[in-house]
Amino acid sequence: MHTACKSSSDYLPSKFLSLSDNTGIIRPVTTKDERKRIDCYTTFSHCWGGANIVTLQSSTLDTFHQGISLDLLPKTFIEAIAVCHRFSIPYVRIYQLCRIQDSLTD
Repeated sequence: MHTACKSSSDYLPSKFLSLSDNTGIIRPVTTKDERKRIDCYTTFSHCWGGANIVTLQSSTLDTFHQGISLDLLPKTFIEAIAVCHRFSIPYVRIYQLCRIQDSLTD
């Protein structure tokens, strides 16, 4: 990592998607559960546009914790996850899938 880019902060976002297996399923994890294991991750940012994409909602929280099939995700998400796999990055943060979209406190 370039020294100018290296962060000295211990801050971690509260939720990530675990990409630890190649089953076609990604699983949300929280930093309170995984704190000691999350040392490498990437954040994927994109324009929502007019697309109707899967998002984390209060009503889908339990379903998401069982795992999210890659088949439900837009191609850009699938490609970002493939890049993470290629570079052995075990966690990704995608805002729409890691923040409860209908919650003001999450």
